[in-house]
Amino acid sequence: MSFPTRQPPALWTNLLYLSACVVTVSTQTGDADVTKVGVTLGPGPSVACGSLQGPYNNPSSAKVTSFTLCASVRLHASRKGSTLFRYRGRDRNVTVVNRQGLDLQVEEGDRERAEYFFEVKLPPWVWRHVCFVYKDDQRRAECMAEGQKQTLSARRSLGAGRKTKAAATRSDANTTASAFAVPAMPGMACVGGEGRLELEGDVAALRFWTAALGAKEAREASKCDGGARGVPPTLIMGSGWLLRGASLQNFETGQMCSSAPRPMLIQPAGTYAEILTSCHALGGALLTQNEADEAALILARGTNDSCLTEDGLATWMARDEADVWSPRTVSVEDECPALGVDGATWTACVRSFSCSVCLLPPAVMYNLYGHDGSLFDNSFYVNASAGEPQLRGVAGSHITRRGKGWVLGSELHGEEWTLEDAVVPAGRRQWLTEDGDLVLTLTTCLTTEFACDDGQCIAHTLRCDNVAQCDDQSDERNCLVVQQPSGYDPYYPPPPRPGESVPLDLEYQAHVYSIEDVTTEGGVVTMSVGVTLTWFDPRLKFVNLKPQVKNYFPCQKVWTPSVRAVSGHGEGTVIDAESHEDLCFAFANDETVEKPLSDAFMGHQADGATHSIVHYSVVLVSVPCHFELQMYPFDFQLCNISFMLMNAPWSRVFQRTSPTIEGTDNNTYFALTYHLRRIYGYHVTNSFFPSLLMFFISYATFYFQLDDFTNRIMISLTVQLVLASLFTSTTQSSVRTPYLKLIDVWYAAIITFCFVIIICQTVINVIFHSKGVPRVVYRAVLLREMDLKATKVISVTPESGRDKGRSSPGQRSSPTTRPDLGTPEGQAVARSHDDRGRRGVLVATTLGCDERGCHVLGVRRPYDTTTLRCLAQATKR
Repeated sequence: MSFPTRQPPALWTNLLYLSACVVTVSTQTGDADVTKVGVTLGPGPSVACGSLQGPYNNPSSAKVTSFTLCASVRLHASRKGSTLFRYRGRDRNVTVVNRQGLDLQVEEGDRERAEYFFEVKLPPWVWRHVCFVYKDDQRRAECMAEGQKQTLSARRSLGAGRKTKAAATRSDANTTASAFAVPAMPGMACVGGEGRLELEGDVAALRFWTAALGAKEAREASKCDGGARGVPPTLIMGSGWLLRGASLQNFETGQMCSSAPRPMLIQPAGTYAEILTSCHALGGALLTQNEADEAALILARGTNDSCLTEDGLATWMARDEADVWSPRTVSVEDECPALGVDGATWTACVRSFSCSVCLLPPAVMYNLYGHDGSLFDNSFYVNASAGEPQLRGVAGSHITRRGKGWVLGSELHGEEWTLEDAVVPAGRRQWLTEDGDLVLTLTTCLTTEFACDDGQCIAHTLRCDNVAQCDDQSDERNCLVVQQPSGYDPYYPPPPRPGESVPLDLEYQAHVYSIEDVTTEGGVVTMSVGVTLTWFDPRLKFVNLKPQVKNYFPCQKVWTPSVRAVSGHGEGTVIDAESHEDLCFAFANDETVEKPLSDAFMGHQADGATHSIVHYSVVLVSVPCHFELQMYPFDFQLCNISFMLMNAPWSRVFQRTSPTIEGTDNNTYFALTYHLRRIYGYHVTNSFFPSLLMFFISYATFYFQLDDFTNRIMISLTVQLVLASLFTSTTQSSVRTPYLKLIDVWYAAIITFCFVIIICQTVINVIFHSKGVPRVVYRAVLLREMDLKATKVISVTPESGRDKGRSSPGQRSSPTTRPDLGTPEGQAVARSHDDRGRRGVLVATTLGCDERGCHVLGVRRPYDTTTLRCLAQATKR
């Protein structure tokens, strides 16, 4: 049953705002005989809109962050860039666009625009059941189709206010049809296109949730007869929707869920391995046991049983589930299943069949790479209504079997391209055109995949990785990274990018990997330096850039900065550097990567204005350095090396991008300064410490006995000789300079101090043996801390029994007379005791006598046998 089209009056926009709040919610079940409400759009501009209900039926209060969108879609005519669904919310705008797949665009107000591209093909007159799930907290989108999760082929993030080229085209087209413009009110959801990008097809069972469904619920909702049970949608397409150029329809679920594979007869089929390769290139599979019915056998037998073998076999069958999608190599001994007039049987896999049936998915579509699209379509689908194998283009082109080959033609003109001697047109083939041979690639591979020459699909990142993934090894051929335009000359530097002006930045990084031992005598620093330069060349195109790896290419293909090493800081002589590595590469980034259909090798092209060139070189240089050695060996040296730009000195300016090494940016060069600290441990242990130890030994002789002059003077002289030897050895082992170094001053000072000690020891000895000493010398050498106003007068009294006066018993002993040393008698006694002391009793040395008395220095020996007591008394004259 069809519903009449509701045609609002000219002021339908205002009425739409009032009536859109009334939404009819119909319960959908999974029964096959239940109808689902939908709309038929086109031909021509058409749109159908509904509203999300908020509090008090105010659509402007609807707030959407995360969401889930499910719908069943069947296109009548596929137009690239046509809008399938749009939602305008207070915080989120959502758009789904058909462009060789489904592109989900989420615009978060004025903050950011994100696009998620899923390669869900929409061939004409085929129902597809799709669900989108967007999770706002993770900024992630997922897509389900017929209960299967789809691969995210591309994701792009654009800043606020930025639009892609396709979005700008749609915006321009929409402005040309203002009469069909969608009302700019929050909470409105619409299906259909506008202007010249209108959508022509059917949309049914549209449901919209203002929350992200779980994986299980989304998978069930994406099935043709499924639904998210227990989670009622916020918006359901129903009779309350307002239409413009569209009609409301009821669609039976039995019709919507009919998705039987489409059989195609391939001839000649060849061996089992060959038919697997051909069927896989078309995106299909061989018959299984459950699919081997009478209809398939009739098709496989061909016209007048022309496909039957002598034993009645008609077509190959799938050996197991692995054969459905993966061709494999079989041996002579292997047997493979086949279908004949007597049913299924097994036969040798190397037999060659005339025909074989290949089952193609109903939603399979092919992309034709290698031409600019000016004559023929780029997208094709299987034309099931044709009596012979045929692929139909979305705009009138067709690929039809002719004899043993294929013909590419169009209903719009009479030009044809032919492919000779090919079982299937899929894969990379040489087509014959009016201008000569042309390489075209017809494939079902996704844009994230690479099609081998035989039609096999592999991940695009596996191409040109020095490992053959294709059976024919075609993934390791034509491995280009840089595409040069016509007339490109690597001698000339790149022009500025849009928005740039001369001088341009030339980013650099410098890394020092090793420094050889630096000697003072040589005065040369030999080091291994890695220099990385980064710049842009908008004239170039990069192809097949792999993510997260370095994509290398020969440096001779592009302009590279010529950088030379120069001694000094910006000025000096050019240094001959030995190059160890010289590499050029590029990185893939998040910028837009074009995948042009004009490239038969399915290259991913990146613009040189958004993808930089990196040049990495490692050089071994020897830099002469001028050392200032006044503080040797505790000196600190600076050594400079500069890298100067030679082939574009004023059009590029060095800019440092890494803080690894501090450099100086100055237009056409950058300088590296090496801070060198000497390892002075050797000199401390072999020069400073021994010489300081010798000084302390020499100084310690002051604490020897005064009469031990021989040992004191010998030790001091020995120290002097050792210091002289150390100084000579150090002078010979260190660098020679015309000026004094710190170590020279040190040795000169130490030797001078030790020489002064020798002089002092000599003076002390002279004073010690002199009878008349000047008062000044006496004060300075011996009695620095004594008061010269008092003198030491020594009276010596023997206390041994031998020296004591003896008295007879009963007699009183008379006291011992203590002569005064100031008298001649006392001096005689002192001399007498002096002589006895020399014999081992007491050493009493008379330093001298004057009118006040004799000055005596007495030292007790450990082997004294007579105890003498020296009584010193101070007497004044």
